[in-house]
Amino acid sequence: MRWQDKGIIVGICKYGDQHLIISLLTKQHGLSKGLTRNTIRKVPILQIGDYINVIWAAKSISNLGYFKCELITSTLHYFHDKIKLMCIASITSIIGKILPENEVQPVIYQSLINLIQAIKNNTNWYNKYLKLELNILSHLGFALDLSKCAVNNSNYNLKFISPKTGKAISQEIGLQYKKKLFPLPKILQDIYNNNDTYQCSTEEFKLSLKILGYFLQKNLSINNTTLSIYRNELINQL
Repeated sequence: MRWQDKGIIVGICKYGDQHLIISLLTKQHGLSKGLTRNTIRKVPILQIGDYINVIWAAKSISNLGYFKCELITSTLHYFHDKIKLMCIASITSIIGKILPENEVQPVIYQSLINLIQAIKNNTNWYNKYLKLELNILSHLGFALDLSKCAVNNSNYNLKFISPKTGKAISQEIGLQYKKKLFPLPKILQDIYNNNDTYQCSTEEFKLSLKILGYFLQKNLSINNTTLSIYRNELINQL
Protein backbone atom coordinates (compact mmCIF):
# COMPACT_ATOMS: atom_id res chain seq x y z
CA MET A 1 0.00 0.00 0.00
CA ARG A 2 1.23 3.46 -0.89
CA TRP A 3 -0.24 6.94 -1.18
CA GLN A 4 0.88 10.54 -1.45
CA ASP A 5 -0.89 13.51 0.11
CA LYS A 6 -0.48 16.87 1.83
CA GLY A 7 -1.39 17.58 5.43
CA ILE A 8 -0.91 19.35 8.75
CA ILE A 9 1.04 17.68 11.57
CA VAL A 10 -1.29 17.37 14.58
CA GLY A 11 0.83 15.12 16.78
CA ILE A 12 4.42 13.94 17.25
CA CYS A 13 5.71 11.41 19.78
CA LYS A 14 8.97 9.50 20.16
CA TYR A 15 9.05 5.81 19.27
CA GLY A 16 12.27 4.27 20.49
CA ASP A 17 15.57 6.05 19.95
CA GLN A 18 15.43 6.48 16.19
CA HIS A 19 11.81 7.01 15.21
CA LEU A 20 8.86 9.35 15.65
CA ILE A 21 5.16 8.59 15.27
CA ILE A 22 3.55 11.45 13.39
CA SER A 23 -0.19 12.12 13.36
CA LEU A 24 -1.22 14.02 10.26
CA LEU A 25 -4.53 15.48 9.10
CA THR A 26 -4.37 14.97 5.34
CA LYS A 27 -6.54 16.29 2.55
CA GLN A 28 -7.48 12.98 0.92
CA HIS A 29 -6.92 10.40 3.68
CA GLY A 30 -8.12 12.10 6.85
CA LEU A 31 -6.26 11.57 10.12
CA SER A 32 -3.31 9.27 9.44
CA LYS A 33 -0.37 8.02 11.47
CA GLY A 34 3.05 6.82 10.43
CA LEU A 35 6.64 6.32 11.50
CA THR A 36 9.49 8.53 10.40
CA ARG A 37 13.14 8.51 11.35
CA ASN A 38 14.20 10.85 14.15
CA THR A 39 17.68 12.06 13.29
CA ILE A 40 19.61 15.25 13.97
CA ARG A 41 20.57 15.24 10.30
CA LYS A 42 16.92 15.78 9.33
CA VAL A 43 16.66 19.45 8.39
CA PRO A 44 14.35 21.15 9.05
CA ILE A 45 12.99 19.51 12.22
CA LEU A 46 9.26 18.84 11.96
CA GLN A 47 6.90 20.62 14.37
CA ILE A 48 3.22 20.56 15.30
CA GLY A 49 1.29 22.65 12.76
CA ASP A 50 3.77 22.18 9.91
CA TYR A 51 2.25 21.77 6.45
CA ILE A 52 3.99 18.90 4.69
CA ASN A 53 3.99 16.72 1.61
CA VAL A 54 4.01 13.07 2.62
CA ILE A 55 4.36 9.63 1.08
CA TRP A 56 2.90 6.83 3.20
CA ALA A 57 3.86 3.20 2.61
CA ALA A 58 2.91 -0.01 4.41
CA LYS A 59 2.19 -3.67 3.69
CA SER A 60 -1.52 -3.11 4.35
CA ILE A 61 -3.89 -0.26 5.24
CA SER A 62 -4.17 -1.63 8.80
CA ASN A 63 -0.42 -1.30 9.42
CA LEU A 64 1.13 1.82 10.93
CA GLY A 65 3.35 2.35 7.90
CA TYR A 66 6.14 4.81 7.22
CA PHE A 67 5.99 8.49 6.31
CA LYS A 68 8.47 10.15 3.99
CA CYS A 69 8.01 13.85 4.79
CA GLU A 70 8.84 17.00 2.86
CA LEU A 71 8.24 20.35 4.55
CA ILE A 72 6.09 22.86 2.64
CA THR A 73 5.40 25.52 5.30
CA SER A 74 6.89 25.69 8.80
CA THR A 75 5.35 27.05 12.00
CA LEU A 76 8.71 28.40 13.15
CA HIS A 77 7.83 31.94 12.04
CA TYR A 78 5.43 32.41 14.98
CA PHE A 79 7.26 30.47 17.67
CA HIS A 80 7.92 33.80 19.40
CA ASP A 81 4.16 34.37 19.91
CA LYS A 82 3.01 32.28 22.87
CA ILE A 83 -0.73 32.80 22.25
CA LYS A 84 -0.55 31.75 18.60
CA LEU A 85 1.61 28.78 19.50
CA MET A 86 -0.84 27.73 22.21
CA CYS A 87 -3.69 28.10 19.71
CA ILE A 88 -2.03 25.65 17.32
CA ALA A 89 -1.18 23.25 20.16
CA SER A 90 -4.78 23.41 21.38
CA ILE A 91 -6.59 22.68 18.13
CA THR A 92 -4.13 20.08 16.85
CA SER A 93 -4.27 18.15 20.13
CA ILE A 94 -8.07 18.08 19.92
CA ILE A 95 -8.06 16.96 16.29
CA GLY A 96 -5.48 14.26 16.97
CA LYS A 97 -7.49 12.92 19.89
CA ILE A 98 -11.09 12.91 18.62
CA LEU A 99 -11.11 12.42 14.85
CA PRO A 100 -11.48 8.84 13.58
CA GLU A 101 -8.48 7.64 11.59
CA ASN A 102 -8.53 7.24 7.80
CA GLU A 103 -11.82 9.09 7.31
CA VAL A 104 -11.68 12.06 4.95
CA GLN A 105 -12.70 15.30 6.69
CA PRO A 106 -12.62 17.98 3.95
CA VAL A 107 -14.37 20.71 5.95
CA ILE A 108 -12.26 20.27 9.08
CA TYR A 109 -9.10 19.99 6.98
CA GLN A 110 -9.83 23.20 5.08
CA SER A 111 -10.80 24.98 8.30
CA LEU A 112 -7.43 24.02 9.82
CA ILE A 113 -5.61 25.27 6.71
CA ASN A 114 -7.57 28.55 6.94
CA LEU A 115 -6.71 28.95 10.63
CA ILE A 116 -2.99 28.42 10.15
CA GLN A 117 -2.96 30.83 7.21
CA ALA A 118 -4.83 33.44 9.27
CA ILE A 119 -2.39 33.03 12.17
CA LYS A 120 0.52 33.43 9.78
CA ASN A 121 -1.00 36.60 8.27
CA ASN A 122 -2.38 37.84 11.62
CA THR A 123 -5.85 38.31 10.09
CA ASN A 124 -9.01 37.47 12.06
CA TRP A 125 -7.56 34.25 13.40
CA TYR A 126 -9.86 34.34 16.44
CA ASN A 127 -12.75 33.87 14.00
CA LYS A 128 -11.02 31.03 12.15
CA TYR A 129 -10.29 29.20 15.41
CA LEU A 130 -13.90 29.38 16.58
CA LYS A 131 -15.17 28.37 13.13
CA LEU A 132 -12.98 25.27 13.24
CA GLU A 133 -14.33 24.21 16.63
CA LEU A 134 -17.90 24.77 15.44
CA ASN A 135 -17.12 22.60 12.40
CA ILE A 136 -15.64 19.87 14.59
CA LEU A 137 -18.81 19.73 16.69
CA SER A 138 -21.00 19.80 13.59
CA HIS A 139 -19.18 17.13 11.58
CA LEU A 140 -18.95 14.75 14.53
CA GLY A 141 -22.71 14.93 15.09
CA PHE A 142 -23.00 17.54 17.85
CA ALA A 143 -23.78 20.72 15.92
CA LEU A 144 -24.96 23.81 17.75
CA ASP A 145 -28.11 25.44 16.36
CA LEU A 146 -27.76 29.20 16.56
CA SER A 147 -30.18 29.95 13.71
CA LYS A 148 -33.36 30.50 15.74
CA CYS A 149 -34.81 30.35 19.23
CA ALA A 150 -35.42 26.77 20.35
CA VAL A 151 -38.70 27.80 22.02
CA ASN A 152 -40.49 30.20 19.65
CA ASN A 153 -38.50 29.63 16.41
CA SER A 154 -37.81 33.35 16.09
CA ASN A 155 -34.44 34.47 14.73
CA TYR A 156 -34.80 37.89 16.37
CA ASN A 157 -32.72 39.05 19.34
CA LEU A 158 -30.98 35.75 20.06
CA LYS A 159 -29.00 36.28 23.26
CA PHE A 160 -28.46 32.91 24.98
CA ILE A 161 -27.42 29.29 24.37
CA SER A 162 -28.90 26.34 26.22
CA PRO A 163 -26.17 24.14 27.78
CA LYS A 164 -28.54 21.16 27.52
CA THR A 165 -29.43 21.40 23.84
CA GLY A 166 -26.81 23.65 22.25
CA LYS A 167 -29.62 25.73 20.76
CA ALA A 168 -30.10 29.48 20.77
CA ILE A 169 -32.63 31.18 23.04
CA SER A 170 -34.10 34.64 22.47
CA GLN A 171 -33.81 37.50 24.95
CA GLU A 172 -37.56 37.39 25.58
CA ILE A 173 -37.63 33.70 26.46
CA GLY A 174 -34.24 33.38 28.12
CA LEU A 175 -34.21 36.36 30.45
CA GLN A 176 -36.05 34.54 33.23
CA TYR A 177 -33.64 31.56 32.95
CA LYS A 178 -30.53 33.69 32.51
CA LYS A 179 -28.56 32.01 35.30
CA LYS A 180 -29.00 28.60 33.68
CA LEU A 181 -28.01 29.69 30.17
CA PHE A 182 -24.82 30.73 28.39
CA PRO A 183 -24.70 34.17 26.82
CA LEU A 184 -24.54 34.07 23.01
CA PRO A 185 -21.51 36.12 21.91
CA LYS A 186 -21.98 38.08 18.70
CA ILE A 187 -18.87 36.49 17.22
CA LEU A 188 -20.32 32.97 17.55
CA GLN A 189 -23.59 33.99 15.94
CA ASP A 190 -21.79 35.75 13.08
CA ILE A 191 -19.46 32.83 12.42
CA TYR A 192 -22.36 30.38 12.55
CA ASN A 193 -24.03 32.49 9.84
CA ASN A 194 -20.79 32.57 7.80
CA ASN A 195 -20.17 36.25 8.49
CA ASP A 196 -16.42 36.57 8.96
CA THR A 197 -16.08 40.35 8.99
CA TYR A 198 -16.68 41.06 12.69
CA GLN A 199 -13.49 41.37 14.74
CA CYS A 200 -14.14 40.36 18.32
CA SER A 201 -12.23 41.46 21.39
CA THR A 202 -9.94 39.15 23.32
CA GLU A 203 -12.55 38.94 26.10
CA GLU A 204 -15.26 37.88 23.63
CA PHE A 205 -12.92 35.29 22.14
CA LYS A 206 -12.17 33.97 25.62
CA LEU A 207 -15.88 33.75 26.48
CA SER A 208 -16.58 31.93 23.20
CA LEU A 209 -13.78 29.46 23.92
CA LYS A 210 -15.29 28.67 27.32
CA ILE A 211 -18.73 28.10 25.79
CA LEU A 212 -17.49 25.89 22.96
CA GLY A 213 -15.19 24.12 25.41
CA TYR A 214 -18.21 23.07 27.43
CA PHE A 215 -19.81 21.40 24.41
CA LEU A 216 -16.55 19.83 23.22
CA GLN A 217 -15.90 18.38 26.67
CA LYS A 218 -19.51 17.26 27.13
CA ASN A 219 -19.83 15.52 23.77
CA LEU A 220 -16.35 14.42 22.75
CA SER A 221 -14.35 13.77 25.92
CA ILE A 222 -13.63 10.11 26.70
CA ASN A 223 -14.44 9.15 30.32
CA ASN A 224 -14.67 12.88 31.15
CA THR A 225 -10.91 13.33 30.77
CA THR A 226 -9.58 16.78 29.87
CA LEU A 227 -9.85 17.16 26.12
CA SER A 228 -6.79 19.41 25.78
CA ILE A 229 -4.53 20.87 28.46
CA TYR A 230 -3.25 23.26 25.80
CA ARG A 231 -6.74 24.62 25.25
CA ASN A 232 -7.09 25.32 28.97
CA GLU A 233 -3.71 27.05 28.92
CA LEU A 234 -4.75 29.13 25.92
CA ILE A 235 -7.75 30.44 27.85
CA ASN A 236 -5.59 31.17 30.90
CA GLN A 237 -3.03 33.07 28.81
CA LEU A 238 -5.54 35.34 27.06
